[in-house]
Amino acid sequence: YQRRVHGDRNTPIALWYFNAKSRALYPALVAEVGRLNWKFVPITMEDWPTLKPTTPLGSLPVLEVEGKQYTQSLSILRFLSRAAGLDGATAADQLMSGQLLDTAAGDWFAAIDKIQNNPDRSQRKAGFAHWFNDVMPNQFAFLERMMKGSRFTSQLTSGELCLFAGLNLMMDVEPRLLEGHPAVAELYARVGAVPAVARYMEVVNAMPHHFERP
Repeated sequence: YQRRVHGDRNTPIALWYFNAKSRALYPALVAEVGRLNWKFVPITMEDWPTLKPTTPLGSLPVLEVEGKQYTQSLSILRFLSRAAGLDGATAADQLMSGQLLDTAAGDWFAAIDKIQNNPDRSQRKAGFAHWFNDVMPNQFAFLERMMKGSRFTSQLTSGELCLFAGLNLMMDVEPRLLEGHPAVAELYARVGAVPAVARYMEVVNAMPHHFERP
C-alpha cells in the first residue's frame, strides 16, 4: 500500500500509557505501521498519582509531540493517522476509516472496558457472555455489509488497524470470537500478517493483559 504522509514523519513522538496490553495498542499499531519516530513510555500504577496532575486532563493516554502534551484517545489516533498517511487515500476511504476507528477504539473499547472493570466476577462473566453472544454477532453483520470481500478500503488504513486491535483485545477474553465470520477473520489475518503489525504484537503480547477471561 502507499501512504500519503502529512507533515514530518521523523518528528519525535512519545506515547504514554499504563504498562499493559490495552488502549495503547490502537495508536501504537498506527505509529508502528506508519514508521513514525515514536516511543512508548510505560506508566506504572505507583507513578500514576504523581504524574496524573501533570497531564492535560488527568488521564491517559498522553501523546507528547515536540515537548507538548496532548490527550484523548481518538484525537491522538486521528493525529497519528494523518501523520502516517494511513487515514485513507480517497475521501470515501477516509470516511470509512474514521467510522471503523470510532467503532473499534471508541465504542467497542468503552463497552468491554466497562465490563472488565466490574469488580463482581459473576457480573463480568455475564457481561462478556452478553457481549460476545448477542452484541458482536450483530456488529459483525453490520461490518460484513460494508466490506468488499475482506476489505473496507482500497488500501490499509488506520481504521482497519484499529479494527484488528479491537478484535485482538477481545480475543484475549474469547479466542473463538471470529468463528463463523470468514470475511472478518480474513481481514484480521491479513492485517495481522503485515510485518510491522506482527513484530509489534510479539512485543505487546509479552505485556500484562488488561482484558482476560473471568
